[in-house]
Amino acid sequence: MEINIEINNDDELIWFITNTNKYKNIKKQLITNLIITHCNAIHLPKSFGKLQALTTLKFNGCEKITHLLDSIDNLLTLTRLYIEYCKNLTHLPDSIGNLYSLTTLYIWKCDNLTHLPDSIGNLLALTTLSINTCNNLTHLPDSICNLLALTDIDIFNCNNLTLYSLTESFGNLQALTKLNIERCDNLTHLPDSIGNLSTLTMLCIHNCNNLTHLPYRIGNLHALTIFSITYCDNFTHLPKSIGNLQALIKIEIINSDNLTHNVLPNSICFCKNLQKIMVSNINMLPPSMILLEKLKEIYIVNNYIKVKQNINEMRTLWTQKIKAGSCPRATL
Repeated sequence: MEINIEINNDDELIWFITNTNKYKNIKKQLITNLIITHCNAIHLPKSFGKLQALTTLKFNGCEKITHLLDSIDNLLTLTRLYIEYCKNLTHLPDSIGNLYSLTTLYIWKCDNLTHLPDSIGNLLALTTLSINTCNNLTHLPDSICNLLALTDIDIFNCNNLTLYSLTESFGNLQALTKLNIERCDNLTHLPDSIGNLSTLTMLCIHNCNNLTHLPYRIGNLHALTIFSITYCDNFTHLPKSIGNLQALIKIEIINSDNLTHNVLPNSICFCKNLQKIMVSNINMLPPSMILLEKLKEIYIVNNYIKVKQNINEMRTLWTQKIKAGSCPRATL
């Protein structure tokens, strides 16, 4: 039987701590889900570490909290931890690494969070990591690459974050299936070791204005089915190795005005399973794409308006260009 408790203000927090008012008869050791919202306590009491059945803990809008309780490691059954809109939170305790059952960690809108502890690498059950709008977070610890169960990484609007520290070790995340990075202006490149992510099926990069290119080893992502890179103003080119993505079904390359020759590499014709493509300019599509027998949908996207193209007319156009000799030989 689940017991869900939601604490919505400081008075309720005091009642909960002192076992008074509406919390008088609550058996804390049986609480499974706890949500704390809009409480101005600077820190939490040690007694929170005694919630032995807790599986979900969520902080939302607790603006004065500067740190979480060190005794959080006593929450041995905790599987989901959400920390949202806690703008004065500066760090997470090292003891968070002892939450061996934790599968989901969300950190959203924590403007003063500067770093994550190295001990986060001990969260060996973690499958989902989501970091959103933490503008003072500059890097992720190397130890994150020890999270061998991690399947989803979602990083959004962290303008000072780089992935410089995640070099060869990034490829250790052998369970990773989804990598989504959006609005990270300090991101200039991805580590070469991304090519070691043998289970990655989705790679999405949006609004990263200083990203200029992708590593050649991206062609080693043989499980990749969805690839999207949009509104990255300084992105210049895709490597020819993209043609090695034999499992690729959908590709989006939108508003990349600095793309070399404003065209996709001819090697894209080797993506034999490609079914759907979205680009910002019809001229970005090389005639070699006529070889993509499974291609069903082409969309041109400008100013967020999506227009579907007639696939038969496109094939006719590519045939004409090939006959005119305007299609270089595709190579990998």
